Amino acid sequence: MATPLSFSAFCADLGLPLRNSRWSWCAVNAERRQALFTIWDKEIFDDERTYEFTSASDSSQQHAGVNELRRVIDRTIGEQFEALGVLCVAKEPRTIPRVRERFETDRLLRLSIYRHGSRSFAELAGTVKTGSIRHRHNILTQIVGSAVDDIEAESVGNTDPEYRERLWGTYVRNPKVRKAVLKRAKGLCEECGMPGFLKADGSRYLETHHVISLSEQGPDRPHNVIALCADDHRRAHFAADWITLQDRFLTKLEKFRPAK
Repeated sequence: MATPLSFSAFCADLGLPLRNSRWSWCAVNAERRQALFTIWDKEIFDDERTYEFTSASDSSQQHAGVNELRRVIDRTIGEQFEALGVLCVAKEPRTIPRVRERFETDRLLRLSIYRHGSRSFAELAGTVKTGSIRHRHNILTQIVGSAVDDIEAESVGNTDPEYRERLWGTYVRNPKVRKAVLKRAKGLCEECGMPGFLKADGSRYLETHHVISLSEQGPDRPHNVIALCADDHRRAHFAADWITLQDRFLTKLEKFRPAK
């Protein structure tokens, strides 16, 4: 997908200009009560429903962009701003700081931002057409609500998951697989053994992780999916020893592989 504008020009065209084109990862328009955030595609997890603002949760980082991100998150939550996300692809996902290779221009993600302890998260609630947001800017009015597209898809779990286009494309996950894995874990992380935090409904919070990713032809089956606490899930994606972790996960899950 061709990107006609630079990222900073794209944000400005939406009426949400960056404070600094070199280091800003977010923007805010107080009059419209809107905030805009960079969302890296490889950091969306838990069946593409949740995103963690990793840098904003790391108190050791003092980068200007990190500090601005924390402030905008605080304001978005405190003043209940509408939160939008630009889906971005990094040239090197495991490199910090990241450099954008491309970003989605036709639609923005709709976000519900919240905190758990010192960590900041966004639930992905759907998408909104970029033109709708640009229209608000052009006519200088506030329009309550926008078209939201359903980004979830139902299918039957299988060894060779179907591939569908959404933004730059995604593999269809069977929600029954996730449900079965969480039931198997009984609220305990299958890596460290610690219970997930208690949710309002009385259940324990865990995240599901495809050990061999679907993009690498991993099956959408319980023997390739492990239930992890949030910390171990982040480690599985970004730790220096992620390959060692992957091997350990596969060894643990071998007993769940169906007999041939």
